[in-house]
Amino acid sequence: MEQQRKSSPGFYKGVAAVFFFLGALFVWAAIRQHSWFFGAFGAITLFNGFMSILKSVAATEINK
Repeated sequence: MEQQRKSSPGFYKGVAAVFFFLGALFVWAAIRQHSWFFGAFGAITLFNGFMSILKSVAATEINK
């Protein structure tokens, strides 16, 4: 049987914080430069942050 490594919820929270920071930076750049390109990257990055939070919650439930 294969062993599965338990995921650390703290890791996903840290990754989410980085995604939210970068997403906010991209959204700020989009507003400042009136660029849809930065806006699209900002939206995708913020979405990745939300998905990382969900992964953190799932990892917490699995590790209980």
